[in-house]
Amino acid sequence: MNEIFKEYEPLISNCDETKEKIKLLNKLSEDLERSKPLHSLFLAEEAYDIALKEDDQKGVVKSLLQIGRSLWLTGDLEKALEKLIDGLERARALEEENEYEVEILNALGNVNIYLKSYDRALEYYSEALNLATAIHYEKLIAALLNNIGEIYYRLQDYRAALKYYKDSLKLFEREKEQYLQAIGLINIGASHLGLREFEQAEKYILKSLAVSKAEKDKIRESISYHLLGRLAYEKGKSEEARKYFDQFLKVNREVKDVFLEVEVYIDYYKLEKDANEMERALDCLYKGLELAEKIKAEDLVIQLCSFLAEVYETLGNHDKMIYYYKKFHDRTKGISSVATQSKLRSIAMQLKAEESKRKNKAFQILNEQLEQKTKELSKSYSQMKVISEIGKSITATLDINKVFRRLYENIKNLLDADVFGIGMYDEAKQAIEYKLYIEEGQAAPEFEIPLSSTSSYAVWCIKNKEEVIINDVEQEYQKYLDGINSTFGNIKPSLIFCPLIVEGKTIGVVTVQSKHKNAYNQYSLDSIRALVSYIAIAINNAQKSEELAEEITMRKQSQLELKNMNNKLQKLSELDGLTCIPNRRIFDTAFEKEWEKAVREEQPLSLLIIDIDQFKEYNDHYGHQEGDKALVEVAQTLQNTPKRKTDLIARYGGDEFAAILPNTDHKGAIKVAEKMIKNITSLKIEHQCSKVASYITLTVGAATIIPQSGMKKDTVMRMADDALYMAKEKGRNRVSHWSV
Repeated sequence: MNEIFKEYEPLISNCDETKEKIKLLNKLSEDLERSKPLHSLFLAEEAYDIALKEDDQKGVVKSLLQIGRSLWLTGDLEKALEKLIDGLERARALEEENEYEVEILNALGNVNIYLKSYDRALEYYSEALNLATAIHYEKLIAALLNNIGEIYYRLQDYRAALKYYKDSLKLFEREKEQYLQAIGLINIGASHLGLREFEQAEKYILKSLAVSKAEKDKIRESISYHLLGRLAYEKGKSEEARKYFDQFLKVNREVKDVFLEVEVYIDYYKLEKDANEMERALDCLYKGLELAEKIKAEDLVIQLCSFLAEVYETLGNHDKMIYYYKKFHDRTKGISSVATQSKLRSIAMQLKAEESKRKNKAFQILNEQLEQKTKELSKSYSQMKVISEIGKSITATLDINKVFRRLYENIKNLLDADVFGIGMYDEAKQAIEYKLYIEEGQAAPEFEIPLSSTSSYAVWCIKNKEEVIINDVEQEYQKYLDGINSTFGNIKPSLIFCPLIVEGKTIGVVTVQSKHKNAYNQYSLDSIRALVSYIAIAINNAQKSEELAEEITMRKQSQLELKNMNNKLQKLSELDGLTCIPNRRIFDTAFEKEWEKAVREEQPLSLLIIDIDQFKEYNDHYGHQEGDKALVEVAQTLQNTPKRKTDLIARYGGDEFAAILPNTDHKGAIKVAEKMIKNITSLKIEHQCSKVASYITLTVGAATIIPQSGMKKDTVMRMADDALYMAKEKGRNRVSHWSV
């Protein structure tokens, strides 16, 4: 950090007064937040320390605004909230109207968008818009319209988003602030991209890139490159997309937007997958996963685990496939817990915001109502913490008995529960089986209630998929039952029954009951509803765990058998039935691939056409059985002649073979052909009917070409055929070459 301070020390040292130094540090922080957010954070923290020491409240508020914005831009959202709420309280405590309050409300809205708390973000933006209009703060009005558009964009209502973005851009243009215009241009371009209006999208994104570069706005520049990459990908221009993503990573080294970097690695993965470069695709996913786990971006982690499992399934690596499917499963299971934690943070944030509002004179008349709301929120916060702890505990095990035990141990911390029970619906038996039923500390033996019962709240609850809440059973039972009786224990005056539902299917019921009348209210029902989501997940996971393990084992075995069968079939389809070397189909496929590679890399490609001299006479004299033996021996010898893995020998016709020699010039081609002739000659396979020698010999036509785009592939084939003809004309048992 000393290095950062030294970089700006010459400017700061010119300030004689302390207040001027605070203003300069905050101005530098504001100027640098778009290009160097970490530098911006350091300078704002320096300003804050000095302002606090000097009791400069305006300086403190401005510093907290800059610290909060810098933390938001670097991804530290919770700390950003803490600093901005502190700044909002201090801003409202200032005597005069000030622009800082508007800016802090705007920044709080931005942070809430990243937290996906869109309703809360809209509250902050609306409050800021009203205040900005009252004090004629035009620049912030434009920014707020843009940010409201962002909420619609996140909700994929691109038409509504465009309206706000365009209204915002008009105000930015009136202000003649170029870097602010870049924001509007980016967002309009992104909305057109969402609507798949590619021409309009490209027009606006290219404008935003030009403005960002001119203003040295690295954040907006990196976003522009990312959007251009996605646009190119959607248009099917993979190489162009890759170049833009590469440029994004280069710029993002300074910006360090980790969320966006993870998204770009996912985009890279899609490019590599489309190109069937699975190893590169895996590398992109691993890079993205490492970053996503570092910043605890759970949605991104789940997405990346799913992609990894799919890739390993494609590659046939079943161990890793199972590992990532399990990781995906475990993380998905935790989503409910994450959602609850998010709700806890939202409630805690709301508490602070309501407390801050209470200090504002405009809200003094609402003080009593706000205090009541704060108490309610505090109670809700405490309940959610208890539910979260119970949820974590029961979803951490796949043992259903441990699930039941942990529930009973914790339920009394949540609400009045003289009875706590869980019944599981058995579709085959058409009955509810109570696996857990505890009354005043005593566990009942397992029992069943038939689904035909008309005097059971549990049956009514499962059939109707609705909760039952009663605070005086004698007065209220008629709403649900024909009559009342108790299968086990005494009838309780207050009770709640709640269905356990997983993916739309009812799997059971949960009940809490109290011996006191009026024991439960809406908070009680909300608490049970929240807890039931955890219970349903925990029970479903426990029930499905064994099935999943068995299914994975069977699937793995089936895939292995299928893979082995496919491998056998693949080999059979690729090899010549007699000689067991590649056949004509494989030759054609390989030749097309190597041709395209040679065009792309501007490298020579050589082709050999190989003919066994006077083999028809051999067959006529020795018989086809001996002829087949000779063909097999010749084929195996030819296949072992080239040394490189990229070279291919294939059976081309009856007594003809062909060889593809990538990245081989005419000298190399001739050398390989001569070695083939020598190796076959050395076999000394008797051929009394040959006019060339007393044993089998070869004649080879060779051709070499550096193919150009637009050139036909059969050009080199004709060249090799012509060369073979020339070699035969010269007496056979030799190689003739033709090159371009």
